[in-house]
Amino acid sequence: IRMRISELGRDLDKLERSRSLHRQARSRDGLPVVAVVGYTNAGKSTLMQALTGADLLVADQVFATLDPTTRGMELPDGRRLLLTDTVGFIQKLPTELVAAFRATLEEVTEASVVLHVLDASHSAVREHFEATNLILDQLRAMDKPLLLALNKRDLVDPGVLERMMRVQDWSPYREIVAVSALTGEGLDGLRLALQRLTEVGLVRMELTLPYSDGGIEAEVRRRGRVLGRRYAEEGLVLLAEVPSDQARRFERYLTPG
Repeated sequence: IRMRISELGRDLDKLERSRSLHRQARSRDGLPVVAVVGYTNAGKSTLMQALTGADLLVADQVFATLDPTTRGMELPDGRRLLLTDTVGFIQKLPTELVAAFRATLEEVTEASVVLHVLDASHSAVREHFEATNLILDQLRAMDKPLLLALNKRDLVDPGVLERMMRVQDWSPYREIVAVSALTGEGLDGLRLALQRLTEVGLVRMELTLPYSDGGIEAEVRRRGRVLGRRYAEEGLVLLAEVPSDQARRFERYLTPG
């Protein structure tokens, strides 16, 4: 048993180093990262699959997701972000397990936004909500922009769902959306909520791109959004909004004056 524990510890160390390199690469790429969290079997992987079109492991079992899975998705305004799946939480998650799952839980601490997926049809929905928040609090992630997705709305009576949206105290979540990862209901609203939470800190810039640098417009669109474009003698002029921490990349293309 001690040998097996030692082997698993080494595997986790390798996984942690690997995930650290992936996080550094994503940081350089400059795309917002959304950590998808929730009580086990809340439907996180199914929701990620619905949002990104990626084929992910979907299993009705505890801790089905140990190695974090990251996939890209496009927002309604054309910007892109990264969704990262995490281990399903349980009530009273032991401190030892929090340490063991640090490779997946660190995705939460590094994320720009936390998307909490909650099974709205479960009889213990409130307990699951509080259990997940407790772990988020342990990770010091409750001060991040928080989005709550009440999943499996297709299994909830419309009147009950309306009361949940109106009456329940979901503080401190900034956005609350009722969705069904299975049927697709509410996914457009969820995409818009993600768009609102990730557009904080956008800087408006007018850029003049030489016609010889055709790939720059695609990079601007991937990192931000283009509000307008016109052709000029000097090159393609774009009115764009990009995240403030990415603005330096495009400063050399700023339109003079």
